[in-house]
Amino acid sequence: MEDEVVMPEMGKRVPSFLNPLDLDIIMVHVVGYLQTKEVAKCRLVCKRWEVLSTKIMLKRHDHVVTLTCQNAAEFTLLMESSRCIPFPGIKWTCWSLNSSVFINLMTTCRNRGGIKVLVLDMDCASGFTSIVDEAYHCTSGRRIDDDKNGLNFLTNVLQNLSHSLQVLDFDEISPKFAHPPPPHNSNIINQEVLTTTVLPTFEAPLLQKIIFPCQEESFCEKFWAHVFRVAPNLQEIHTNHASQTVPIFASLENWGRFDQLRKLRLEEIGQAQVDTILDSSIVLEEFKVNVISNSVVRKKLELLLKKLSGTLLVLALGSPEDNSKIRITLPKMLKLTELGLYHCDDSLIVLEGVQFHRDTPKLRTLSVSSAYKKLDWREYFSCSDDGGENSQPPTPLLSVESLTLAILVRDPNCSLYLGQMFPNVKKLMIEFPRPEFLCKIWTTWQDLIELYIYFNVGSTSVMDVGLCGFPPAWKADMDGKLKPKGMSEFGRNQFLQEAEPPVIQAGVSNLKRLQRLTVESNPLRDASKSPLLTDLSVYFSLIELKDLRVLKIGRSQISPTAVRYLKGHLPMISTIDIRGVEGPGVFSKEESEELVEYIRYYNHEGNYDEDAV
Repeated sequence: MEDEVVMPEMGKRVPSFLNPLDLDIIMVHVVGYLQTKEVAKCRLVCKRWEVLSTKIMLKRHDHVVTLTCQNAAEFTLLMESSRCIPFPGIKWTCWSLNSSVFINLMTTCRNRGGIKVLVLDMDCASGFTSIVDEAYHCTSGRRIDDDKNGLNFLTNVLQNLSHSLQVLDFDEISPKFAHPPPPHNSNIINQEVLTTTVLPTFEAPLLQKIIFPCQEESFCEKFWAHVFRVAPNLQEIHTNHASQTVPIFASLENWGRFDQLRKLRLEEIGQAQVDTILDSSIVLEEFKVNVISNSVVRKKLELLLKKLSGTLLVLALGSPEDNSKIRITLPKMLKLTELGLYHCDDSLIVLEGVQFHRDTPKLRTLSVSSAYKKLDWREYFSCSDDGGENSQPPTPLLSVESLTLAILVRDPNCSLYLGQMFPNVKKLMIEFPRPEFLCKIWTTWQDLIELYIYFNVGSTSVMDVGLCGFPPAWKADMDGKLKPKGMSEFGRNQFLQEAEPPVIQAGVSNLKRLQRLTVESNPLRDASKSPLLTDLSVYFSLIELKDLRVLKIGRSQISPTAVRYLKGHLPMISTIDIRGVEGPGVFSKEESEELVEYIRYYNHEGNYDEDAV
C-alpha cells in the first residue's frame, strides 16, 4: 500500500521521506497566479513518485512525488526545509511576479548553490509547438512579456541563476514579446531592451543545452553571438523558428564550435547549411529538422546523412518546403536508436530501399506521420509486396519497442505487416485511426504496455473503431435491430461489411498486459456533438485489463457510479483522469471538475476516501 502524508501545520518540519538523497528530486514546477491568489502549486518530479493531489497531500508511487501548497506560507515552509532543497531544476508557468513565494524561491536557489535546469514559460498562449519539439504544449494565462515586471524578472533570473545553469529553456517566446500588445499595459519588453539590458547580465560558463524560440532574425543574431561568447561548453541547441538557422550557423563558424556540438534541432535547413555541415568536423548524436528547404539538393542531403551516420543516435526529418516528395536512400546507421519522419501539408520524404533489420539494427523508436492524402503507407517502409496470398513476410526487427503512426491508413494489411516487421512493440501511439486499421491492432500487438489513441473526432464516435469489440451476433443481424448504443450507422455498416467475427470480438480487453491507456480527441472540434467513449460497454471491456495503472480519457459521458465500478475492478490502477464536456447528456464543467477530484482521491486499494474530497 502506498504512503499518504498530509503536509504538517505551520512551524513543523516536512516529512523526512522528502530527503532528496532518497527521492532524487530533479524538477520543481511552480504554477499559478501567485500575486493575485497567493496559490503556489509546486510539482516535485522525482524518480520514485507520482503526481495526484490538489490538496496539501503527498502520495507515494513508483516514479514521481507531487506536492500542492495552498498559500505562500506553506510554500515557504517547504522551501526553507533543508530536507527538500536544493532543487536541481525549476519551471515557472503562468505566474505573477511580485510574490513572496517567488522572492523566497529565488533567494533559496541562489543561497543553495543555484540550479542546473531552468525552464521559463515565456508565452502561455495555447497551441501546438513545432514538430521538432515532438510535444503538445497548451497552457493559459498571462505572458511574462505582458507583465510590467517581466524585464526585472528576466534580469534577476539570469543574474542570480545563470552561473550554475546547465540547461536553459525559454519554453516559448513571442516574436516581439507581445502579439498583439495588450491594451491595458504599454510597458512591454521588446527585443531591443532585452538585448541591451538583460543579455549583458547573462553569464553561463556551465551551460550545455539551450532551447530558444524566436522569429526576429536581427535579434537572433545578437542573442546567439552572446550565447556562444558566454557558454563555451554548449553542446545542444534547440530552436523552432526558421529565422534562427542562419544566425546559429554564423555563430558556430565564428566561434569554431562545430567540434563540440552534439545535438542540433532546427526549424529549417537550406543548402547553405547542408554545405557548411559537410565541410565541418561536426560529430552529431542527434539531428532534427522540421522543414527541408527547396534549395536542398537530394544528393547533398544523402551525403549529409552519410557523414552523420556513424555517430547519429536520433534522426528526425520533416517536410520538403515545396509540397513535393523527396526520395532519399537512408545509409546504414548502425547506432541509430530513434527515427522520425514527420510530414506536413502535401509533402513528404520517402525512404528508398531501406531494410530496417539491416540498416538500423539498434532502432528502438520509430515515428511516422503525414497528412499526404495520396500516401501509400508502403512507401514509408519500403514494402514491395502487394499484400496478396503469395506475399513474403518482412524480416522482423526485434529491437523496436515504440511505434508512432499518424497516417491516414485504411488498409487493414498495414497493421498486420507492421506487426510482422516490428513484433516486439510495447508502446504504440496512433493518430487519426480508421476503423479497418484500428480493429486489427487488438490481435496484432497483444503484448502492448502503453497505448495512446488520438481521434480527429467529427460525427464518428469511438465505438465506430471497435475499442470494445462487438459480439459476432451483431454481424449476423443485417437488419440493424441490434445496433449498439453509441455507434453510428456508418460505423456499424463498416464493421458488418469489412470486419471478420474474430476481429469483431476482439477489443482493447485483448491487451492483457496493458498498463497505460490514453484516448484523446481534437479539442477544436465541437465536443458536445461527439463525446468520446459514450458507451459503458467500453468500460466493461476495460475491467479485463488487470495490469492497467493509468487511464486517461479526453471526453466521456461516464457517471461517477461507473467510475467507482471501474476503479473497484482495476486492482493496479493508480491514476484515472476522465474529463467530461458541456453538452446534452454530458457533464458540465463544474461536474467534470468534481468528477476528476472524485476519481483522483481513490486510494491504491480501490476504495474511495470520503474524507479526501
